[in-house]
Amino acid sequence: MTRFFENSVTQMFELCKKGIAFNVMYIFVDWSYTYLSYRHPNEVLDWCVRNLSRNCTIRHDYELYEFFVYVHR
Repeated sequence: MTRFFENSVTQMFELCKKGIAFNVMYIFVDWSYTYLSYRHPNEVLDWCVRNLSRNCTIRHDYELYEFFVYVHR
């Protein structure tokens, strides 16, 4: 994952009281742009569990090309 992503999410989590939520562009898209970042849900979940908290949820049950990540304290 990119350093910018890791630093941003880590800083958000350090400042939160209950948890954070953020969305990520899904890697399985019909189109892609070089200036956007796409991630696999397993990659993001693995990083969150290893670096932030074991209390994580990924939600990708809607039709957009993205998924939501919830990380609880």
